[in-house]
Amino acid sequence: MKRLLALILAVGMMIAACVSASAISTGADGLRTFEWRQNDRLCQLFAIASPVDGVLRGQQGAHDPVWLEAADSRHLSVVWPAGFTLSFRPDAELRDERGDLVAREGDRLELSQTRWDDATGRYEDPYIAAGGWAGRCYPYTRS
Repeated sequence: MKRLLALILAVGMMIAACVSASAISTGADGLRTFEWRQNDRLCQLFAIASPVDGVLRGQQGAHDPVWLEAADSRHLSVVWPAGFTLSFRPDAELRDERGDLVAREGDRLELSQTRWDDATGRYEDPYIAAGGWAGRCYPYTRS
């Protein structure tokens, strides 16, 4: 059991290490995204026991226009997968690369493979929305 746990943690660290701040870009909508291509099978190997989660919040024109609000009301900055977009109709709507709605203002999101200690959640040290969540695997392999 201890070996399995160690393997799971090692895979998680490998995934987290592959996405760096240098891979982050900001779109015209202010949304920060990352570009990373990897075999999506890695993200299906495990789920974190206590993943980063919160309620989607947004403010049009803000420095960090969309974030997760933790249970203790902390603002958690998140970098989303490449292709995601943000709009305000009038509340925040987060859409994936296909234009499908991922979440609206007030929806709860769980980043199933992002650990609380992967980052501080500040704008300068954001969580990376990598791994399996919202019914998909991010990053994903584009064909």
